[in-house]
Amino acid sequence: MIGIPLPTVMVYAENACLTGDRVAKDPYLSALWEEVRNGVEIRRAFDRRYRYQRVLGQASETAVPSRPVVQRQRADTVLSEPDSVDVRAERTRARRASEGFGKGNTLVLPDEGELTDDAFLRTHCIVPTILESGGASGIRFRETSRGRGIGIQGTIWVDAASRLMRHLELEYLNGDRAFCTLSVEYAEVAIAGTTLRLPVTGAVSLWPVEAPRGTIVTATLSFGYSRFEEVRAKSPEGFASSHFNSAR
Repeated sequence: MIGIPLPTVMVYAENACLTGDRVAKDPYLSALWEEVRNGVEIRRAFDRRYRYQRVLGQASETAVPSRPVVQRQRADTVLSEPDSVDVRAERTRARRASEGFGKGNTLVLPDEGELTDDAFLRTHCIVPTILESGGASGIRFRETSRGRGIGIQGTIWVDAASRLMRHLELEYLNGDRAFCTLSVEYAEVAIAGTTLRLPVTGAVSLWPVEAPRGTIVTATLSFGYSRFEEVRAKSPEGFASSHFNSAR
């Protein structure tokens, strides 16, 4: 008799949610998660090599019952420096532990690097049932422990074939209550003679915690990138431009 090896099948309870150590024990989920992280690492490698400017534009409308709608626009500019990439990541981990993802109606938008960081799965877990829709795979996550400030839960959507980012769906939580939904769309951005998968647009719906009943804030987000300058040459272990092109 010849034994035929069969893939391991993991069975979970209906409301199961896996933290980092349990994800590692699930062959399918751990392989999927690692593929997603590898896609995110392409951007991190780019950030360690290039200096560039990012502009986050916001156009919002605040509707309060019986009052005129208030419209606002703002733009925040950030210069990404290769030498500060790892320092920013460490500072972000410390801020999340002490402040959460915002305070009051001021919210923080995490990027895909933070959501796939090892530290994130110490306070959040992954739902083992993977969603499939329109050529994309969705990985749901939620909180396992409540720290200070505002919490988040949501779904990371990646291309089913390449595992590169497609979009994020986030809910911001005040206790157990979701008071804001936010979505971010990713696309290929032409940079430095190649392309990279980056956030390009977003949408927000916010029901302020401390406001008259029926108040809603809606906003659109736009991400712009410019002034690319190579600061560090590619190391032998680094990602070549052909890896950036894999986002196509």
